[in-house]
Amino acid sequence: MNWEAIGAIGEIVGATGVIISLVYLAVQIRHSTKESELSTIHNISESYTAFMQEVAGNAELSKIWDTGLTNFSALNRDEVVRFVIIIGMVGRILDDAYLQFTSKRIGLEAWRSYENILVMAAKSDGFGEYWTQRRDMHTPEFIALVEKKMEEFAPGSDIYK
Repeated sequence: MNWEAIGAIGEIVGATGVIISLVYLAVQIRHSTKESELSTIHNISESYTAFMQEVAGNAELSKIWDTGLTNFSALNRDEVVRFVIIIGMVGRILDDAYLQFTSKRIGLEAWRSYENILVMAAKSDGFGEYWTQRRDMHTPEFIALVEKKMEEFAPGSDIYK
């Protein structure tokens, strides 16, 4: 065997090593991306679940939440303040979820579940009132999305359908 043949074999072995390294790197990046998406989904879900547990675990907040969504004008001033804070929390969670979706940190399937919550809220009487007062507290992209959803579903619709 001559030195040229040995050199050619060395180049083939080296090139094979580079290809294997690139394939391994691609697999690791894909795995890391999926882990990041799952972590993001978990964090958003954790925020929403904590919010819902707080509302569900408090009879007074549950009543304010339900009345605010279905018959906003029946709330007294103190209840309106509490409802606006509560619905604002949901709005921030959904705004964050939409930002993560548009930034491609979560996929369409994950976003759809949050979009369904947004549709339910956008159909409600109280969300329309909240939105009139507080829309500028949200990102421009989320504002555009919410207003599109509100055109599709007029506030005051039955949110439980």
